[in-house]
Amino acid sequence: MALTVVWAAWTGWSLLGQSTPYTLVVIDDAGAPIAGAVIDIGGSQAGTSDESGEVEMEWNRSSVELEVSAPGHVARMVSIEDDPGEDYSVVLNARVLRGRVLDPDGRPISAVAVSSGAASALTDDEGHYRVRGAEPGPVAVTRPAWISTEFTWDGGAGDKLITLEPFAARAVHISGEAVATDFSSFLEMATDTELNSLMIDLKDESGFVWYNSNDPTAREVGAISAVYNLEDVVARAHEAGLYVIGRLV
Repeated sequence: MALTVVWAAWTGWSLLGQSTPYTLVVIDDAGAPIAGAVIDIGGSQAGTSDESGEVEMEWNRSSVELEVSAPGHVARMVSIEDDPGEDYSVVLNARVLRGRVLDPDGRPISAVAVSSGAASALTDDEGHYRVRGAEPGPVAVTRPAWISTEFTWDGGAGDKLITLEPFAARAVHISGEAVATDFSSFLEMATDTELNSLMIDLKDESGFVWYNSNDPTAREVGAISAVYNLEDVVARAHEAGLYVIGRLV
C-alpha cells in the first residue's frame, strides 16, 4: 500500500515537470495567417509567429494565460487550461479604418492611396476607402496631382472624411539633355522663383528615351539614350521640395 502511494506521488511529480509541445496558429477574422504576432506570457515574450502565422509553443500541464498581439489587430488574452493538442488557433480581429475622400467642392476622388502602417487601400469611384489592418497613429493620404495630407487615427470606429486639395503646378520644362547637363541650375532657379514643379523629358519629339528605361520596344529599336539617372533626378527634386512631372511625347 505504501509502495503504491509513493509510486503515484512520484508519477504525478514527474508529469508536472514535463511539457507538451504544440503549434499556436494566429489568424485574422477573415482566416488569413498573421505574421509577426507576438505572444507574451506573464509579461515576457514567448514567441513570434512566422509567415504561416505559426509559433512553436510548450504547454506545461497547467493553466496559462497568453497575450497575443499584432500590428493592425486588436490584442487578445487567451487562457489555455487543458491540453491544447497539436494545434491551437487564436483569432485576432483586424482594425478597420474607413471613410471617404472628397475634393473641396464635395466631389469624390478615386484612386487615392490611404496608408496606415503596413496596410493601405485605394478609394473607389465614390471616394470610399476601407483599410484592413490599420494601426492607430499617422495616416498618409496621397494621389498624384493632389496635395498629400496626413491625419492621426485613434483607432476608434466611425468614418473619417478627408478633403484633398488639387495641386497647382508652376513648372519649368527641362529637355532630356538639359537634365543631364544643367539640372542643378534649375534647382537653384526654383529657390529664387515661385516654381514648385519640374517637367522633365522622359521621351521627346525626337523619339529618344533619355533615361535607362526597361521598355522592350524602346530597347529593340535603339531609342534608349540614357543621359541621366531618373531615380537620382527625382530624389534631388523631392529633396528640394519640388513636384516632378514626366513628359512623354
